[in-house]
Amino acid sequence: MNNIPVVQITEEFINLKDLDDFYQGRIAEQVVGQNILAQFTNHIPVLLYWAKGKQEGTAEVDFCFQVSGTILGIEVKSGRAGRLRSLYSFADEVKNHRLIRIYSGHLKTEKVKIWRKIYELTSVPFYLVPRILDVC
Repeated sequence: MNNIPVVQITEEFINLKDLDDFYQGRIAEQVVGQNILAQFTNHIPVLLYWAKGKQEGTAEVDFCFQVSGTILGIEVKSGRAGRLRSLYSFADEVKNHRLIRIYSGHLKTEKVKIWRKIYELTSVPFYLVPRILDVC
């Protein structure tokens, strides 16, 4: 008898282009949150969620936490595209902010003009989330 385990991989998994195709964003926020927390060995940061009141219009940012006097606002987007209106709304409300998008693209920092304001946005690919404190 052969004791080699049989790996049953269906065709749908073999033909995936990236993890977003498989998970469809269902666990992306969970994975990002765990990776952020795992970077802190001496203390656990206060990892928050930001939301605007309903009277002011709906807006939410997935993660917010403070690092060296700066408040990081992190929006997790499955796929390459995604609107970031909530993140820009966060920037209007919070001083000393840093805007970060976690997505399936490439690492880049860019200036984005929205609502006649210019924001600096750092886009971080999912594979670099374990090093987010180094790249931001």
